[in-house]
Amino acid sequence: MTRQTITVDIVPGKDPVKRLNMTQGDIGRSLGVYIKQNGTPLDCSAYTVELYVLKPDGNYFSSLVTVDATEHNLITWNTAQQETPLFGECAAQIRIRQGTNNIGTAEFVEYIEKSPNQIGIESVTDVETIEQYVAMAGEKALESSVNAQSAASSAQDAEETLENIASAILSNTLVETFNISIGTVAAGIKKRRTATINKSGFRPIGIVGFYISASGQDYLTLLSVRDAYLSVRESGKAIVTYTVMNDDSIDYRNVVLHTDLLWIKE
Repeated sequence: MTRQTITVDIVPGKDPVKRLNMTQGDIGRSLGVYIKQNGTPLDCSAYTVELYVLKPDGNYFSSLVTVDATEHNLITWNTAQQETPLFGECAAQIRIRQGTNNIGTAEFVEYIEKSPNQIGIESVTDVETIEQYVAMAGEKALESSVNAQSAASSAQDAEETLENIASAILSNTLVETFNISIGTVAAGIKKRRTATINKSGFRPIGIVGFYISASGQDYLTLLSVRDAYLSVRESGKAIVTYTVMNDDSIDYRNVVLHTDLLWIKE
């Protein structure tokens, strides 16, 4: 499927509002936004990028999205179930951050055409960004702290409470490496693949790192993985979708994708 793209400048008022068009119930449609800053392409490869979509009923969808491995000002994603259950205009934005610093926000519209076949899918708020998961973990930790002790009556008590909250957040999240066996990747191959990862008692947040290896090869300059993302995030289950490319003239054997996933305890 050809990726539908628009170009958005993060400088407020620089361009007219752009829109991406899709149909109610579209799942897996390839979308992309080219990011500019005052007319110049913005390299987003060192940043964290998040998508927010406000649906017509007031619920919203959020997700970590991908910076393209070749065009570093292109942000890509495939539509998810809770992104398109309702028809109408959805205010959308891509937030670009470096740590806690806000680099900029690209504002646009997702226009969703009504479909008579779209029935039975309830619109809910779908929280998928790391920031929101951490906030939720903090809220749980604060609630536990309040239940366990009375309100802080001194600066020392307040400091201890904050330390307890930070500790609870860390104890509720973890990064775990999963080795996905790809097998042999023949010369000149470019193929889209998926892998299912299960982890009971946890919900996946996103991919925070990955690298690829092959038997007997130390440097894989012509063997690569692109567009790796979580196409499914469910309780105890993640599906990793990725493209493996071999631009070399030789086959690579025993290829393994080493994927670091961030999880939150449920």
